Formats: sequence, C-alpha cells, structure tokens
Amino acid sequence: MPVNLDSKGSSEQASETRDDKRKNRYRFSTAFSPSAPITQQELFASRGTRFDDVLQIITQRGQHGVIYGERGVGKTSFATMMADVYSDVILTGRANCASGEDFSTVVRHLFDSIVLTLHTPRAGFEAPPKEVVITAKELLGKDDLAPDDVRRALALLSGSGQPIVLFIDEFDRIEDRVTRRKFADAIKALSDYAVDATIVLVGVADNVGELIAEHQSINRALVQIHMPRMETSELGEIVDKGMAKGGMAIENSAKEWIVSLSRGLPHYTHLLSLHAGLAAISEDRDTITEADVRTAIRAAITKAQEYILQMYEKATWSTRQTNYREVLLACAVAPTDARGYFAASDVRDPLSTILSRKYEIPNFIANLNKLASEERGDVLQKTGIARSFRYRFRDPLLQPYVILRGVDEGLRLFHRPVRAE
Repeated sequence: MPVNLDSKGSSEQASETRDDKRKNRYRFSTAFSPSAPITQQELFASRGTRFDDVLQIITQRGQHGVIYGERGVGKTSFATMMADVYSDVILTGRANCASGEDFSTVVRHLFDSIVLTLHTPRAGFEAPPKEVVITAKELLGKDDLAPDDVRRALALLSGSGQPIVLFIDEFDRIEDRVTRRKFADAIKALSDYAVDATIVLVGVADNVGELIAEHQSINRALVQIHMPRMETSELGEIVDKGMAKGGMAIENSAKEWIVSLSRGLPHYTHLLSLHAGLAAISEDRDTITEADVRTAIRAAITKAQEYILQMYEKATWSTRQTNYREVLLACAVAPTDARGYFAASDVRDPLSTILSRKYEIPNFIANLNKLASEERGDVLQKTGIARSFRYRFRDPLLQPYVILRGVDEGLRLFHRPVRAE
C-alpha cells in the first residue's frame, strides 16, 4: 500500500507545533508568579525608596525596622529580595511566623536560616583546613530562649565583622502578648548594647502600636516603613519584565488594562498577565491583545481562591432585589488614600454611573454600613467617627476581584481605564 508522504509530513509538523506550544506555555508560565512571593531579582519591581529606607536602618547600629501595609502589596517579596540583594555583604536570616508559635520557635527558625562555613585545622602542617557547614542555630541553647540569649548569640555572630539582618515575616500572626513582649525586649537589648544586628518585622497590617505598647522605650529604635500599593509604573515593570522573560510582547492598551485592573496589587498583575499570555499562545500568537486580557479576566474569576468567592457571595447575595453588588463595585473603583481608605462621598459618583441614575449618600449609606457588619461578612473595614467614617476593603484581594466580576458581567464602571466594552 503506498505511503502518503504529505499526510506523514503534515502529522509530524502538527506534532512539532504542539511541542513548541507546550514549551512556550511552560516558558511563559515561569515568568509570572501569582501564587507565591517573587524570588528572582529580574522579575521584582522596584519599590522606589523602600530599599534605601531599609538600607539606612541596617547601616545605623541600634536601629530596627517594621515594614507594614495592606495584605497583598508585596511585603514578603520585598523582604525576600532585600535578603537576596545584600546577601554578599550582609548575613541575613528569614522566618515566617505562624499562629501559635512562641518566641523560641521563631528565633530558632531565624537562626536555622543563617548558614555558616567554619574552617577547622587538620592534622599536619601542610593539610588545608577542613570546611564545616552549620547553621547559626547551633549557637543557641536547647532550653526556652530569652531575649538576652538572642542578644548574646547575635553579638557573637556580628564579631565576624559582617552586619546581620533578621527578617521576621507575617509578624502580625503572632497574637500572644508574651511572645510580642519578648521580641520587644530583644529589640531593646540589641539597641541598648549597640549590637551590629538588625531585626526587621514584616507584615504588621496597620501600625506597630501594640508592639510599642509593650515597651515604649523601643519607639526611638524602631523605624516604621509603610509599604503602599504599587504605583502604575511598578506594576508596568512587572508586566514588562515578565514578558521579556516569557518571550512575549503585549499591546500598550492591554498592558494598561492589566495594570488598572490590578488596583496596585501585584498578585493580580501576575495572574492576569499569565492567563492573557497563555490565551495568546493557545492561538499561536506572540503578542497579547485586549481580547486576551478579557479571556484572562474570566480565568481569574474562575480560579479565584475559595475564600474570596465566599466573601463576595456573602456580601452580595440576597433573595430579593438589592444594590449590594453595585455598591460593592462602586467601592472597588472609588478613589482612595495611600492606605486604601475611601469616604461615602467617594462612592456616590461611581454608583450613579453604574446604576445610570443620580444617587446621594442617604440612598446607599445603609448598604455601605451593612457591608462593614458581620451580616455581610465584614468585607469593609470602617473607621472614624459619625459623619466622618472612612472605609476600605478588609481583604485587599477582594477589591480587584469585585472589579473583574463587574467587567465580566458588563456593569458600567466609573474608572475610565477599567473599561468594559
């Protein structure tokens, strides 16, 4: 039976195309990281003067720092990059706190992350010294640790002439007052003895009032660094670096849309960029368009974390006709201050646009307050006094999700860059 060479060649070509597409999808998928902190310097967007702020703390003996801000703004990635960027000149350690952990547990995690290379002499005059790799945890005793144990161990480590920086991430997960007090005591001891070691607490959501309350005297030694949401240029940098690494291009309008939808949160920039790129690759294109972003929006909604979906459903669900969905969307696109807060007056215009009729504050203030109550899942955080209340999303990751739902459902939006077509 004769062999159909054209058919064989076509089959091989199709197989090669599938292989190329799989390789391109894999390569592009490694360029964005929506679910984990960034660990590669070339993919990390600059955070303006924050690097310099931390460096200033490190170089001033007796000073320590707190990096705080909303969840999802990139504090963990920032700490990871700081530890990586200066690892050649600074001895760095990092630990993530978990609920229920005590002082000794966190400190041991910190010291276990510091790797030391010791040189011990061998027998004989010509024998080279033997290298032994250990972690700094070996410097700690086996009993429960006290703040002064930490001071002595760090003083010993700093004797090598290399500054030490310890990043304690998700510090706000430690609720035990005794543990917090011990960290405050440790900071005070390091400052009082001018040990060349710096502690940087990462993840305090709003301020360090509770920590300082344990030891008012550490106020002078503790420098607060607020980590705001990312600027448009910083989010754009994430897109550009990811596209370069993934071997793709993106139309300016598509890039601007991704940046605008992200609302300053890098998680959504990574998530939308990733799925927009995969959509383009599936159609054998190397340039991402607005149509691909729309596909990415649907994917982002579908793949949203379950707790985000549950928050949205509890906030908006009702057996009768209500405006909770529209009010929540208006909150999501309302202008905010540097800490994510908005006033009821900021919601008025976007809500009027969404519902195509003029709305005044008395028409929706009850909805707004209910969204800040347990009845609607406390999705909004409310602060201030009567007639001057301010609100913000309790979990910032809900805000872009609400906008994505609004775009996907065709609701009219107030913010021009966040457009539905």
